[in-house]
Amino acid sequence: MMGRIIAPTMPAIRRDKGSGEQPHWVPAMGKWRARYVDADGRRRAVTSSKPGRAGAREAAARRDEALRRSALGLVDDPRLTVEHLLERWLADVAAVKLRPQSLERYRGIVRRHLIPAIGTVPLRALTPQQIATAYAALAAPRPVTTTHAGSRQTTLRTMSAASLRYVHAVLHGALEQAVAWRLIERNPAAGASLPRVATPEMRPLTPAEARRFLEAARGHALESLFTLALTTGMRQGELLALRWRDVDWSGWRVTVHHTLIRLDGRWWLGEPKTPKSRRAIELTGPTLDLLRTHRARQAERLPAIGHALTDDDLIFCDAAGEPLWGRHVTTLQLKALLRRAELPPIRFHDLRHTFATLQLAAGTNPKIVSEVLGHKEIAITLDRYSHALPTMQATAMARLDAILGRGDDAAPPSDGDKGSNKGSPTPDKANERPDPSVDRAENGGIGTAYRIRTDDLRLERAVSWASRRMRPGPGRRAAGRRR
Repeated sequence: MMGRIIAPTMPAIRRDKGSGEQPHWVPAMGKWRARYVDADGRRRAVTSSKPGRAGAREAAARRDEALRRSALGLVDDPRLTVEHLLERWLADVAAVKLRPQSLERYRGIVRRHLIPAIGTVPLRALTPQQIATAYAALAAPRPVTTTHAGSRQTTLRTMSAASLRYVHAVLHGALEQAVAWRLIERNPAAGASLPRVATPEMRPLTPAEARRFLEAARGHALESLFTLALTTGMRQGELLALRWRDVDWSGWRVTVHHTLIRLDGRWWLGEPKTPKSRRAIELTGPTLDLLRTHRARQAERLPAIGHALTDDDLIFCDAAGEPLWGRHVTTLQLKALLRRAELPPIRFHDLRHTFATLQLAAGTNPKIVSEVLGHKEIAITLDRYSHALPTMQATAMARLDAILGRGDDAAPPSDGDKGSNKGSPTPDKANERPDPSVDRAENGGIGTAYRIRTDDLRLERAVSWASRRMRPGPGRRAAGRRR
C-alpha cells in the first residue's frame, strides 16, 4: 500500500495590520522580504540580502522607512533616478516658465554636467555628500586638448565660480520641484557650499573717452549701433533686434519690443529680459539724423541682393540682410574701434554702464535712468551704479547751503564779518560749482551724454574718480570715503 505523500507546508506569515508584513525568508530569492502598501494603495516589497536575523532587522527597517514616507504622502518609486527627475522637470516646468535661450542653457547644463555626475543615483537616495562630491569634481582642473595651426595643445581648465553656481541653481530648482511633487521629503542641495563669484570689473568711459569713442566711430559701418549703445544704454540683444518700425520719427523715440537670440542655428526675436525691458527711449536730433543716414545707405545696398527695404527689416544687419552676430560686433568691430581711438579694451556691455554712469554723475534722477535702462526696480540701478551717486550728494548739499545762505551763492559778508570766521566768502565765478540741471538742459536731456561740455571739469573728475574707485588695488579707498 502506497503511503500518502504529505506536501510540506509554508509557515504562516504574520501580518501586522497597518504596519506591513513581518520580514520572512524567501528561499527562491535568497533574501528577506517584507511587504507593505504605499500611499497610492499599491502593494510593494522591500528586501535584504544579509543572512540571519540581521537581514530581518534590515528588511524591517526599510519597511518602516517606506511606511513613514507613505504616511507623509511621498511617492515611493525606487526606480526614479535623478536623471528621470531632471528630464521631467525640464519638460514640465522649465519649458513653461523659462525663456527659450535660458531653457537651452539649462538643457546643456543637465546634459553635460549633472547627468554624467549623479544621473544614475536613485532620487530618494541622493544625499548632500554626493552633491558636494559632484560639485568638487566639476570645479577640479581638467585637461582640454585643442588643435591650432596643425599642432595639438593640452591645457588645464577649471569651471568658473559663476558657472558652478549656475549648475547648482539648475539642480536646486529641480530638487525643489521634487519636494513639491512629494517625490522627496527635503531638498538635499539646500545649504551646499559654493564658491564666491567675483563681481566683474565695470569699466565705464569718462566723458573725454566717450567723445573720443564717438569721434572714432564717425563714418564707421556700425556708427549708429555704437552711438545708440552709448547714448541710450540699450543691451546688445535689444539693439540687434530693432526694426525700422520700432523708430517713431515724429515722436523722437525708439521702442524696445524684442531681443535677438540664436537657437538651434536659427535667429529668433525673443521676449525682453524683464517686463520693464519693454520701454520707449527718447532720442535726440543728432541721433535721429544718424539713423536717417543709416537707413538711406541700407536702402541703397539691399536692392543689390534683390530685396527692397521695409519697416520689418532689421536696423542693424549684414550685407545679406541677415542679423548681426554678437561676437562679430564685439570681437571684430568694437575692439578695432577702441584701438583706433586709443582707448582701453572694454566690453560692449560697458557702453551701457557708461551711459548710466554719465547720466547719474550729471545729476539725472535715478528713477529716469532706471526706466531708460529697463531695470526691474530702481534698487538695481542704485546698487549697481552707487559709485556715481557721491557726486549727486555733493551737489545736493551745495544747493542746500545756497538756500540757507551758507554756500557759494550766499551774499557777501558785511564789513564787520571781514577777517572773522563768520559769514560766507565772496562768490568766485571761477570756482563756482556748475548746476547739473542747467547742463542737462543745454545738452538735450536723456540720451545726450556724449554732448557734455568740454569745460565741465567737475563731471570729468567725478566720473574719473568713480572709475578709479571700482578698480581693485592696494590704493583703493574704502566705500563711502570722500577725498
